[in-house]
Amino acid sequence: MKWRICILVLLAGLLHADQWIEYLEASIMDLDYDDHYVYVATEKGLYIINKKTNEQYLYTSSNSELPSNLIYNLSFADSIIWLSTIEHLLSFDGENWTIHNPGNINWFIYDLLYDNGVLWIGSDHGLVKYNGENWEIFNSDNSGFPTNKMWNLTNADSALWIGTYEGLIKFDGINCEVFNSENSTLPVNPIRAVHYDGQILWVGTDYGLLKYDGTNWEHYLVSNSGLPDNRIITLEYGNGILWVGTFYGLGRYDGANWSCYDYRNSAIAHELITSLAVDRDILWIGSMENLVRLNYKELNIINVTPVSICLYNNYPNPFNSVTYINYTLNQTGHVKLTVTDISGRIVDILIDKQQNGGKYTLSFEGSGLVSGMYVCRLESGNIQQSQKMILLK
Repeated sequence: MKWRICILVLLAGLLHADQWIEYLEASIMDLDYDDHYVYVATEKGLYIINKKTNEQYLYTSSNSELPSNLIYNLSFADSIIWLSTIEHLLSFDGENWTIHNPGNINWFIYDLLYDNGVLWIGSDHGLVKYNGENWEIFNSDNSGFPTNKMWNLTNADSALWIGTYEGLIKFDGINCEVFNSENSTLPVNPIRAVHYDGQILWVGTDYGLLKYDGTNWEHYLVSNSGLPDNRIITLEYGNGILWVGTFYGLGRYDGANWSCYDYRNSAIAHELITSLAVDRDILWIGSMENLVRLNYKELNIINVTPVSICLYNNYPNPFNSVTYINYTLNQTGHVKLTVTDISGRIVDILIDKQQNGGKYTLSFEGSGLVSGMYVCRLESGNIQQSQKMILLK
């Protein structure tokens, strides 16, 4: 495979200030847009931002029928905002809020995809198809899926591609084909992100990015490309450019060259990129601390220093009471691992001492905490990394 390189620019000051604009200071969970507005799911509620005037309106549980301020996913289509909170699917038409639930089950929703009048829902009960009236659930019992936890969805060539903890699923509504580390080039089974650009399926894992053209796989890692981190969270494509959100920054790939951005060389306030949306020449970027609008038409290409610590996804996630946190240190140093709630209040300090380089695993017990999102933060030297953990009782 031909190796790609990052083009190095020595002066980060060459960035034009008007290219990067911060819109919100919040933990961004998901986002979408139409011609006039940007819709943003946060831990504070639902933000609707007027793209022309920059006016913002915040819907919360206090001023609307939202059951919770913490919104995990959203999708906008046909003048309807679909969104999910803990155990609830809602729709909002600008005036009326409606809660939807198939049989009053307690479920957690990982992803939403609206396509041709059908809402596809990735949940911990399987893949759910909803046309506004009728529900159909596809799971390991009736569809041959390897798991019921459907993490992320994309539509490609009249089929759904589904990222799960047990591999990648191609589903045409009747038949499914499963790709995993045993029968394909996938390096690991957990699939964190999938995106179809019209020709290529891009797949994000905990161990790099994969490109699939229907026949051949190509594997991108920090070691053979310009990826800022091997742990992929979200993917977006537009105008010939692939944007890759990772646990440690944003990657840009134009098919030949890579560039990398994080809080050190852009307006992105946090290294963990949670969501992306391409809107013509604008990229909307959600991180754990802010929403940024980037005019990327003439963006300078900048590289950033590789990380020396690595915080992996906790497992299980969501979890009930106990989950396990893994991390790696490249060298000896002082390490602090904390867990905070969504407001930033520390609920536990798991470690705060000197450690040698190597791999470590710690358990976190949340039986005394309420359901919701928590943040695990690893710090060593001047580097820090974070990840979202969801406690679901």
